[in-house]
Amino acid sequence: MRTERRNNTRHANFSQVHLWHLRPQSLRDPDTMGSSQGDRDELKCAQIQTLTKSFRKITRITDEQYIKQTEDCENFRRTRKYLLFPLSEEEKAFPVAYSIVLHHKTQNFERLLRSIYSPQNFYCIHVDKKAPESTRKAISSIVSCFDNVFLASKTEAVVYASWSRVQADINCMKDLYQVSNHWKYFINLCGQDFPIKTNLEIVRALKALGGANSLETESTPAIKGYRWKKSYQVRNGEIWRTNQDKSPPPFGLKVFSGNTYIVVSRDFVRYVLENPKAQVLISWINDTYSPDELLWATLQRIPGVPGFLRAHSKFDVTDIYSISRLIKWQGHEGAVDGLYPACLIAAGIFIILLLALYAILWKCMVSPPQRGKRKRILKGTNATCL
Repeated sequence: MRTERRNNTRHANFSQVHLWHLRPQSLRDPDTMGSSQGDRDELKCAQIQTLTKSFRKITRITDEQYIKQTEDCENFRRTRKYLLFPLSEEEKAFPVAYSIVLHHKTQNFERLLRSIYSPQNFYCIHVDKKAPESTRKAISSIVSCFDNVFLASKTEAVVYASWSRVQADINCMKDLYQVSNHWKYFINLCGQDFPIKTNLEIVRALKALGGANSLETESTPAIKGYRWKKSYQVRNGEIWRTNQDKSPPPFGLKVFSGNTYIVVSRDFVRYVLENPKAQVLISWINDTYSPDELLWATLQRIPGVPGFLRAHSKFDVTDIYSISRLIKWQGHEGAVDGLYPACLIAAGIFIILLLALYAILWKCMVSPPQRGKRKRILKGTNATCL
């Protein structure tokens, strides 16, 4: 824990940085839930706000600023408005464990941490080995200001679609499992996520699961079968398919497809870390393509796994019904039969019309007088600037 000390100069500087992130009162703050649920007014508000000068002038907090400001942890927590006590007995009695995997954008991470932080929860932060030195130092400085936030004891150089992404979460699972036996559920995030629920809402949603897990797990479409037919290896920071055929899945298991991001019970985590059957599956799946989308989904369908679902397709869970993450895929949009309302179409049309009007007005302001052409103007052949 970093030494707590007061520095009025640093306090003043960081207060300014913090205020730069407040939106001007003349702009209505878009409602996050309204935007995520397709409220057209909120979507339009959010889209228009990104075009404003004040939005574009938002000052970014640099890694160096984070390192400097966290020299006074008490001041940092206060000025960044971290919660320093549980907001309810219900939340206090139901701690949650988080894994956050990131490789850049310290400010996004700090916003995420601030938005989900509660002193009864636990947070394991995995910083990619490839992250810039300034990012690693800034993250370490932020983490040092909290007793319940810590860096992963082992880190990976994460490569897209490779085992390293899964291993990063497993490293945090191990650390979180050992640091406390009080937390109830595990949630994994990336550094650029952002919650649309309060901690109390998250706690109540987890309690409603009653020990079950919530994650995407579906029968794998044939088009994805290539992912485990051949062995894959990482070379020079990229994943490559080899000519080596893989053996069939162990125990005659059916491979299911899902998502990297999961909401699982502490018992599920214990099974992953300690059960021999889970270790055999991990050993088999770690040289597949995008194993993060295979491992959790397959484990969830194995009888005996805490909170498991039967392997029959009737028990498949799509990303629509998994509470772990809201993702809007553009290909699934549609006004009538789509999974989501069309994203910002109305706002886009409005902005196009606004820009067209601006162009017309600008032309009127800068165009020279059209002498001797009054008759043509009245006839409408050049009616733009009437």
